Amino acid sequence: GIVTADGFSAGGRTVVGVYTGFSKQQTYYTWGAHTWTKPSDISKVRVIVTGGGGGGHGNASPGLGGSGGAGGGTAIKVIYAPALGATETVTVGSAGTSKNASTDQANPGGTSSFGSHCSATGGGGGICHTSPATYGAEGGVGTGGDLNLNGQGANMPTTGIDEAGSTGGSSYWGGGGRGSRTDPTYAHGTSGSYGAGGGGSNSSGNAGSGGLGVVVVEEYF
Repeated sequence: GIVTADGFSAGGRTVVGVYTGFSKQQTYYTWGAHTWTKPSDISKVRVIVTGGGGGGHGNASPGLGGSGGAGGGTAIKVIYAPALGATETVTVGSAGTSKNASTDQANPGGTSSFGSHCSATGGGGGICHTSPATYGAEGGVGTGGDLNLNGQGANMPTTGIDEAGSTGGSSYWGGGGRGSRTDPTYAHGTSGSYGAGGGGSNSSGNAGSGGLGVVVVEEYF
């Protein structure tokens, strides 16, 4: 069978602080603010915080393709019970929306966080060849974690406008959206997975949006 207890006593000796380990997981993947409530008997949490992915870029006038968006950063942290508030605000970063038929940079992903303990910025938006962001979309950055990871950046599109739709940058959770080709079947970029950048598009298609940020809270008792 399974015994759950805070301590054991036998032979005149007492062993305390015995925990069952990992128990359950809370996953937040809807944009905006949420509230995590601290269970009374928890020992610690392990949080994984990822910012939103940047939107891809495409179909800029006159006839320019664009790059994918960059991936959001990630912070991973173990937080012990005494450092946790009775509640903690969980913020999930927004997905960067794509930008088409414009030379402006596409929209970046939003910042995700777990209380004041750690956070991760979103990935930068995709660009077209004439955009001022000459070096391509920059990946997001994790801060405050025991382990802080950058999201993958996305390359600046080349002068070959028909094939300029590049793949979005990856996040901790997976790859970015597929870029486009001149083939009409693949003329549009696709959206990224959680925290990953959206795919860019060539001069005749539309780019994909970035993936929403995500916050995972693993609870240990």
